Amino acid sequence: MTESVAPPVHDAKQARKTAGASFIGTMAEYYDFFIYGTASALVFNKIFFPDIDPLVGTLAAFST
Repeated sequence: MTESVAPPVHDAKQARKTAGASFIGTMAEYYDFFIYGTASALVFNKIFFPDIDPLVGTLAAFST
């Protein structure tokens, strides 16, 4: 005989809370990548690679 298992109960309030937390976490990650990418393009090449060609410095900053 097979045992009957009830399907899990989904709480709408908990689902909204989880979706909201996921959205906030995703937005924080996006902001982090955006700021780092902007800093790589505008600042890191001049700080970490000042003695090489600016284009090569930018590519090196992006590759790190």
